[in-house]
Amino acid sequence: MKFKVSRKQALIGLLVVAVLGAGGTWYYFHQQEAGKTTAQGGPGGFGGPGGPGGPGGMRNRPVSVVAATVKTGDIVVTQTALGTVTPRNVVTVRSRVDGELTRVYFKEGEEVEVGPLLAEIDPRSFQAALKQAQGALDRDRALLRNAELDLQRYKTLMEQDSIAKQTLDTQEALVRQYQGVVLADQGQVDSAKLQLDYRRVIAPITGHIGLRLVDPGNIVHASDTTGLFVIAQTKPITVVFTIP
Repeated sequence: MKFKVSRKQALIGLLVVAVLGAGGTWYYFHQQEAGKTTAQGGPGGFGGPGGPGGPGGMRNRPVSVVAATVKTGDIVVTQTALGTVTPRNVVTVRSRVDGELTRVYFKEGEEVEVGPLLAEIDPRSFQAALKQAQGALDRDRALLRNAELDLQRYKTLMEQDSIAKQTLDTQEALVRQYQGVVLADQGQVDSAKLQLDYRRVIAPITGHIGLRLVDPGNIVHASDTTGLFVIAQTKPITVVFTIP
């Protein structure tokens, strides 16, 4: 079956298609604008009537409540950072006397306690000084003893009125003089003993010994700034982190 379409009918059909296409386009864009209005707070939007933030929105909705047991505990916060290990005490051991370093009794890096002998300086000069001071002390003690005996004799003679008062006074002054000399000699002996003791180098703290700064056979002095070795305390020890 064949249909004949006139020119007038064709134009009417094209006009109907155009109108339908325009209406569909307008409806599509109208729906897009309505969606934006709802999202921005218009009617039915977040802030509009009926929206979550508007009247009758989230504020009127029921809130979920969950029961839990109250308890105390630690909140662990872990941060990873580089730290610097710092000993609490670091001692540079120096010689207190002058002399030749003869022996070393430690190994580099080992842990040492307070007290044991670590190094030794040639003791011969200090032993000789001690003997000299001890000899002077013995000599002056003998002179003091003789002066005290003479003083006792002079007192007896003074009671017998056999000597002048001036002789007795002179002898008393001589006894006091020898007493002062003996006291000074005793100080020299104590100083010589102390110097002899200082030639023994011991650890002042407990820790690890670093590098040996002076080898045996070298002459060391009390005025040396480098020292013989360094001891660092490691128990306990401090670690410093550069974090807030």
